[in-house]
Amino acid sequence: KFLVHYNLKSSLVKLEERRGLQFKDMAWMENKEDKLNEKILLLIDGYDEVAHFSKSKFKTVFEEIFEFKNILMTSRPNVIDKKISVEFDRKIENTGLGSEGINQYFNQYFQNDQEKGKQLQEFLFRNPSIKEICNIPVNIAMLCFIWAEGKSNEALQKISCMSDLYAQVVDHLGFRFYTKKNPEEAQNTKKLESLNRGGKIVLDELRVLQHVAYKGLIGEGLQAPDGRRPETVIIPGMIKRDYKEGVSIQSSINSLNEKLQDKQLTIDSVYKYGLLKVEEGSFDTDLQNSSFSFIHLTFQEYLTAQYIVQELNESSKEEQTKIADFIAYHRNEPRYSLILKFMAGIFRATEGQDEKL
Repeated sequence: KFLVHYNLKSSLVKLEERRGLQFKDMAWMENKEDKLNEKILLLIDGYDEVAHFSKSKFKTVFEEIFEFKNILMTSRPNVIDKKISVEFDRKIENTGLGSEGINQYFNQYFQNDQEKGKQLQEFLFRNPSIKEICNIPVNIAMLCFIWAEGKSNEALQKISCMSDLYAQVVDHLGFRFYTKKNPEEAQNTKKLESLNRGGKIVLDELRVLQHVAYKGLIGEGLQAPDGRRPETVIIPGMIKRDYKEGVSIQSSINSLNEKLQDKQLTIDSVYKYGLLKVEEGSFDTDLQNSSFSFIHLTFQEYLTAQYIVQELNESSKEEQTKIADFIAYHRNEPRYSLILKFMAGIFRATEGQDEKL
């Protein structure tokens, strides 16, 4: 029996150069009849990350996928359309972790420091509003990370919704990155506490990550220099060194250059912040030639929300109107639902932002 994992996000990076699944992608298959083999289960992952593509773009990909006898596909439920849904005999909703699953996760995460794990469980028992979001695995992973990194429960006390949770993780990663980059500042508590607080972005790396997230996920209909619309979550290190448009880390560095304190900011520094991963098979010692994605789609959505909120606060009236019109036009599309929720959380947590909310 074989379980074959196929990631749609990776397969569609160069869609214009391919026609559906190719046998070179499925090197383990000896012939086409293997698709009908009852011992093969094809696991399709990442549909929600490519669902925004024009359906014609990956039609041939799915035509070949549905030639397989046994298929399991994972996705966020709000992006599945009827044409895809009817191809499956059964739909199963993953409701997340129950109390037993949460306790098992704690025990595994804190197996080398059981007392700290017990303290976190006691803390969540006293704070049911925080415990409510633990049924989502990525959330409980972030809570454990914050608890393990922190010296007190002060950070968790500030969490009342998912937006607060992501803010804390981004902050923690920022603190850790900054102190490694500037060890002489490690004891400067006042400066560390000012990093990324209240929507004020201090770190150039995070400013670039927000811009990359926005351009890669929304793109606002902008055209890349080669005419392609930026609508993929795979992000190249560089298209061309001097480009300011298009989706790449270097393009965002170039575009933001006037706003950056570090005029020599590199892709390597942005990568080391901790929110990007190198795509499998694309690593190059020169990161300009590598391809990246965010460590989880929700981080890209959160950073996109941060970028939009920042633009609404700091950009010109014309730019604010442009962003507001974009939100109004796309507000009912499933692809943007979590971004809008994150925006609401960011506005709520920012003093004096009630009128924008």
